[in-house]
Amino acid sequence: MNKKILVAIAILLGVGLCLVSTLYSQEPILTGKEEAAIKGPVDEMVKRGANKDEVRGIVSDMAKKGIRGDDLKSSAEAMNDLVKRGESPKEAGNLVSRAAHQAKAEGLKGRDLADRVHGAVKQMQEAKRGKMENTATGGSMKGPGGGGGGRGKR
Repeated sequence: MNKKILVAIAILLGVGLCLVSTLYSQEPILTGKEEAAIKGPVDEMVKRGANKDEVRGIVSDMAKKGIRGDDLKSSAEAMNDLVKRGESPKEAGNLVSRAAHQAKAEGLKGRDLADRVHGAVKQMQEAKRGKMENTATGGSMKGPGGGGGGRGKR
């Protein structure tokens, strides 16, 4: 075989081995402390029928995007609150993730970030409750004077 071909093969094998070792030597996404902190909310969601891998994936995704430590714990608890009220884990995760990232982008952290996330959860629940009440009563979303049987100007 040609010496240049052997050198090229050796280089390719070396690069391949480096890539493989890099992929498999990455640090875990969550720290041991974070794992312990989210265990309760994750276990509760699983007891309510959520898929454990899906829930852990959502929480891990938040961690990858910078929601860490107590902020991650608060986010997992907020997700759990939504799942307790009948929201799907995926929808709960989407809402909580959006609220947490928005709060983080605004520079909030700790209690302020948790309050913002829980506020977003509460808003969603109120909006849903209002929609359900409106549907149950057969009413319209129009406010006072917002429509109805009047003819208006001619």
